[in-house]
Amino acid sequence: IVPELGERTYGFLDLSDSDQAAINNRLSQFIQVSDKSSKKTVAQFIIEAYQLPLPDLILSIQTDYVSTEKRVNNNSNIHNETKRVIQRGLAETANITNTWVLTHGINHSMNSLVGEGLRNEGSDYDVPCIGLCCWPPSRVIIRNNNNVADHKRHDMISYLSDDGQTKRDGDDTPIVALLLGGNSTTLSALCCYLKQGTPIVIVKV
Repeated sequence: IVPELGERTYGFLDLSDSDQAAINNRLSQFIQVSDKSSKKTVAQFIIEAYQLPLPDLILSIQTDYVSTEKRVNNNSNIHNETKRVIQRGLAETANITNTWVLTHGINHSMNSLVGEGLRNEGSDYDVPCIGLCCWPPSRVIIRNNNNVADHKRHDMISYLSDDGQTKRDGDDTPIVALLLGGNSTTLSALCCYLKQGTPIVIVKV
C-alpha cells in the first residue's frame, strides 16, 4: 500500500503502561513509513486504508517534546478545573463537527489529557486520533531550533487540508492548532502555523 516503505512494518500497539491498558482495551494500529515517503502517499494511506470519514475540522495538538514521562494527575501543576475545561471543550468540539485530532504521537502528559477527554467526556462517535512522530524516539531532535518531527507533521496537516485529500465541495478543511503548555521547542512549529494563517488557541497550563 505504501510503495516507499522499505519494510513491512505495521501492526498494533501494545501499551506497556498496565494502568492505561486496563482502562482502554482498544487496539491502536500503527504503520512505519520511510522518511522519503511523499505526503500524498501517506495521506492517501491514512484515508483509504483506515476507511476514515473525511473531516470537517483538523485539530492539531501542539506541545513540547520534553516532559514525556510526566503524567497528568491530581499532583500535577494543572488544576483539576483546567483539566476538565480542556477535556470538555475537546469532546464538545468533536460532537458538533466531524473532527480529526492530530498529535506528535509520543507518551506525553498533554496527549494523555486529550485522549482521556475524548474517551471520558462522552463524544458521540469515535474520533480519529492520529499521531505522527519520528521513530525511534531518539530521532526527535532539535537542529538549529527546528524540530524535525513537528515540521513533518505540519507538512502533513497542510497537505491533508489543502491538496484535495480531505476537501468537501471544493473547500479547504479548516485547521485549528491547540497549544497546551510547551516551551522553546514549540516556537518553530508555531511559526509554521502562523505563516499558513492557521489560528492557534493557547491554553495556559
